[in-house]
Order: sequence, then structure tokens, then C-alpha cells
Amino acid sequence: MFVNYNDYELIYLVNEGEYKALKVLFNKYSCLIEMKAREIYPYGDKINDLIQEGKIILYNCIRNYSEEYGVSFYSYFLISLRRKFNKEKAFDYYQPILPFRDYSGVNSNVGRNILIRICKEHFEGDKLIQLLLDEHYIKNKSLFEMAEDYKIGYHKLIKKKAIILAYLKKNID
Repeated sequence: MFVNYNDYELIYLVNEGEYKALKVLFNKYSCLIEMKAREIYPYGDKINDLIQEGKIILYNCIRNYSEEYGVSFYSYFLISLRRKFNKEKAFDYYQPILPFRDYSGVNSNVGRNILIRICKEHFEGDKLIQLLLDEHYIKNKSLFEMAEDYKIGYHKLIKKKAIILAYLKKNID
């Protein structure tokens, strides 16, 4: 229906209440959103979160865009998307401090180090968990980086991390 319309016309139609034009814009830019999400996280469960965030950014860009900005809608959206994705990567949910804060109730490194020591003692025989504690929790290396550096499956690291967090949840309260 709106296949031959350009972005400006589609945005105008969306602002006039034509939501089929909104669907056309979402279909048009969904591949770009997924491509940019996969550039940051090639695999893993974070991709779906980034794609959803990208769709929210697209919707906000459609609502707020004006030709007076002097840039095309594509450029405006791409800059907004990159900013959001870079911010998400900077504050990655897989950062090691967050789970230890949740379980220790303290924001200091002392509480975090105590929990890491307790985990190291409990999982003494498991070399992969020891590596995960050293590299991910102490040196703040991401699971993705660890998977590439040590040639370990990313999902295997996620499972081991889940074991650590389950142990903490069960025993530290």
C-alpha cells in the first residue's frame, strides 16, 4: 500500500494517524536494527533485548523527527540507534559487579571479594568455574571475550555462571 513512499511521507502519514505507514517503517528498518544488534552481540540472549530497544528507538525517532534537523531520517535514526546500543554495551547486564551487589547487599569491593572467595572455595574442583570467577568477576572480562580467548562455548559459560548465581541465591541470604 505505501511501498513507493519515502521516509518523509511515511512519517507524515504516521503523524496523521495512519498506522499502516508505521508498520511499513518498522518493516523497512527492522533488518537494520537486527544487523546493528548483531554487530555488538553476535550471539547470545542479549540480541533480543537490543532488537526490542532498537524498535523503541525507531518509534521515538518517528515521533520526534523533523525535516528541520537538516539530516535524513535514516541518519537521524542510525545515530540514535548507535548511541543507545553503545550505551547498552557500556552498561552491559553481564557485568560481574551487579549479581554480587544483589546478593551481598553492599556496594563495596570488600563484600564482592568475600563472595568471590566463598565461591572459589565451594567450586574448588571445577576449573571452568574457577576461570569464570577469575576472568569474569575479578578482571571484568565479558563472557563473549572469554569464549573467544579460551575457545570455550559461550553457552557453556552462561550455564556455569547460572550455577554460580544459583549457589549464591541458595546459600547467601
